Amino acid sequence: DNAVNAVASVIYSHFHFPARYKRNLLLMGSTGCGKSELMRACHRFLEHALTKRIADKLFLTADATQLNASGWRGGVKLADVLKNASTSEEMPYGALLFIDEFDKLCEERWAGNSGGGSWSVNNLMQEQLLTTLDHQRFTLAGDDNRSFTVDAQRLSVICLGAFTSIREKKRMAQLHKRRSIGFSSAVDSATDD
Repeated sequence: DNAVNAVASVIYSHFHFPARYKRNLLLMGSTGCGKSELMRACHRFLEHALTKRIADKLFLTADATQLNASGWRGGVKLADVLKNASTSEEMPYGALLFIDEFDKLCEERWAGNSGGGSWSVNNLMQEQLLTTLDHQRFTLAGDDNRSFTVDAQRLSVICLGAFTSIREKKRMAQLHKRRSIGFSSAVDSATDD
């Protein structure tokens, strides 16, 4: 219910207050809890409320596991996804951008040899996404090397992810704290109550 209300609030604000800065939302939950289904339900709703052609321009989706930074081979470039969100007089509201599997962009993914001086593909993606989430205007180059401007002030971004590895690291850190001895164990046991 909380997730549905949060998404509904972002969508309502997006369409009813187009002059205001857009909002971002992060939905975090375990695999199979319904995050992706909520995204699909929003798209179906927009298709029924508007025409399919307009809904497809207003509702952009990206699977973060397939995203690659500009200059990298394979997958889908963030620039290609955002090209559809570039300023258009036909779309005064801007677009809703759903990024599924967002947690995959928060893990290290190396180009070439793992570790050892190679650039992290995800670091490049994170830089582009943070610019988007900051609601700035910026220029990107598409696959055809033509530049286009994205007005991220007109984007509402909803990120979905399980964040399983991050939650597991946090659980292990908390478990490690409970096993501490000496002065820190007294502090930990006092805060646990």
